[in-house]
Amino acid sequence: MKIFEDVLSKEDITTILNKHPDETLIQHEGYLMDHFDDYDLPKKIYDKLKDDPIFENTVKYEGKIWKPHYINHEYRLVKYPRHAYMGIHTDTPHNVGEYKALMGVILYLNDVPEGGGGETQLYENNHVIYSVQPKLGRCFAFRGDLYSHNSNHLDYYDYKYMLLTQIIYSTK
Repeated sequence: MKIFEDVLSKEDITTILNKHPDETLIQHEGYLMDHFDDYDLPKKIYDKLKDDPIFENTVKYEGKIWKPHYINHEYRLVKYPRHAYMGIHTDTPHNVGEYKALMGVILYLNDVPEGGGGETQLYENNHVIYSVQPKLGRCFAFRGDLYSHNSNHLDYYDYKYMLLTQIIYSTK
């Protein structure tokens, strides 16, 4: 797991949110969501993360050694209104052609002040081991199949925007 700061600029985020206004988001289990493809955004993200060891580390999965190959162009934009949350869950790695999405990437599109709720929490043996406060431009990458995680209740702030994608791995 790794946190990166200032991965997306305020201008990048404004552009994303303008392309996907709230009225176009679909209600889904207490939050709003939109799926979309963006072929320019992965390069912006990769340019900010490429020098980190996260892009050199291999992953053992299903008896094979996988290495990072690219950042997915498929995104989910999620807006959590006040009191919304995502319960504790794990992410099942899924195939993307001959590749596999093994690492989740969360990009926060707005600040939520400390104490406002909405933290992303990672769990090990039903105990919180890591908590990430939403901050504009912050990126959080982690193995969603290894760690249970949630988006904590947004109790004291009006909304939280997140952009979700994955780092795609290859055995080649």
